[in-house]
Amino acid sequence: MLFRKNRVAQLLKQARSADSEQRKSAWEELWRLENPSAAEARTALEAARESYTVPGDAILPYEDSQELLIHVALEAPDPSFAPIVARDFERYSPKARAAACRLLLAINIGESLNLLRELLLQYAPAGIANTSLDLKTQRQAEHLFPDVLVLLSDPRVGMLRFSLAQECLEAFRNGWFSARQFDDYASHVLTAYREVEAHLLPHQNPEALRTIWDNEKYLRWRWAGGVMLDLMGYFPTPEVLEALQQALQKYTDPYLLLYAVVSLVCYAEVDPQVIYTVAACAEAREQLYEWLETYDRLDLFPAEFREQRWLAESQMVSWLIFPTELGRPPDEIEWMGAYPVLTEEGEAEVHLFRFPMDDEPWEAGIAGPYLLSEIPTTRHLGGTFSQFYKWDEYTPEEHVERILRLLGTVRRVQTPAGERIFWRFRADEEEA
Repeated sequence: MLFRKNRVAQLLKQARSADSEQRKSAWEELWRLENPSAAEARTALEAARESYTVPGDAILPYEDSQELLIHVALEAPDPSFAPIVARDFERYSPKARAAACRLLLAINIGESLNLLRELLLQYAPAGIANTSLDLKTQRQAEHLFPDVLVLLSDPRVGMLRFSLAQECLEAFRNGWFSARQFDDYASHVLTAYREVEAHLLPHQNPEALRTIWDNEKYLRWRWAGGVMLDLMGYFPTPEVLEALQQALQKYTDPYLLLYAVVSLVCYAEVDPQVIYTVAACAEAREQLYEWLETYDRLDLFPAEFREQRWLAESQMVSWLIFPTELGRPPDEIEWMGAYPVLTEEGEAEVHLFRFPMDDEPWEAGIAGPYLLSEIPTTRHLGGTFSQFYKWDEYTPEEHVERILRLLGTVRRVQTPAGERIFWRFRADEEEA
């Protein structure tokens, strides 16, 4: 019988070499290690109880050796790892603790999930780096909530509080819990929100809101504010509802107003002017429409913005805000028309926009496609995109077709209504 050598053990030995190049190579190979065996993953986890010095010129996504080693273990999680994490958790760095939490979640048995809850309660105030657990099942959520909600009112937990709040919010949205189920913990939710509010209120003026996209600190608290205002809708105690009503008066940022509106709309009348303010904001419009549709309250959505062009504009802006694209809304955006396409789901249309950034020339992008049978709708078929071609370089029709060709195969076919673009999401299909 052939036994594979333990690559992790060999690389850890090399990581202790007196030669800096060998140490660098060892850590880089540990990061790139593919398909570790259970034995190799266990070796990495056992080694993570100690902290190594990683060469500063090593090309790694982690500066922390413990975090890196636990990520190796994450590639082959095993129930036997839970006792090791329990034994060594206190020795881990904050980033390694966050990785260990994800490891316990990946092991996904009652013992590891119970341990995760207890470690969060014990060590989050002492230092666990902010992390997304990305809960996958109701069972996982039920092992954590509502117990860990007490951490929301402890400022020592830092931004991890709001990631845990996000996990709880997603559990509510998934239907794993029902509104009012955890009302006994509403005071913790409200305490966390009050801290967020204190960071946000000084910026609720036109001058400050014009520069928010250059203010990383405000954007972090803005995200946390959205999470907490949204979560508060599932804790509708009198104190929470009062805070939500006050939010409608205190905030001018439409993003924050959006979450206050959707949390209140099931429990109280909301000023139509506030709803109009949210709908008028391209960043918030699409989400407002979706949530009011979910709550069967589209009667509250301003008629002025129900046309598909306005929902498409919101989708275009949301795409541009994504960090890998512009990372912010464009300075201006203009609708340049709707263009018919045929998709495998039926006749649809894409919407063409142009937008500038700073002093740069106008550029082109499309949103959609939107099925004609569903309009007005926020459901698009995955074609919202821009290659940031300069607007003056092509005709509008050329912009549409060039962007579609980047996304998949495009060919022209004759239909009873005339020649249209037939768009398939099959990049490997030959174009006709």
